[in-house]
Amino acid sequence: MRIPLQVGSELRIHRDGTVTVDNPEIELANQLNAVDAVLLYRFDPETNDHIIGLLEPAADHKNMRTHERDD
Repeated sequence: MRIPLQVGSELRIHRDGTVTVDNPEIELANQLNAVDAVLLYRFDPETNDHIIGLLEPAADHKNMRTHERDD
């Protein structure tokens, strides 16, 4: 499942794997410039695991060659 999110959206994943997104601007989700991030989600009913990955981030890292942590 592909889940487009905007800042202020609320994502709820229920025990049975159903997903609810509270996003007042969801109509804009198909426009790539309207979403802040896109998550990939799947539920494994055999293990009851919820698997979430980030597909498209909100940050623009085009100018960065490496990602370094500030410690």
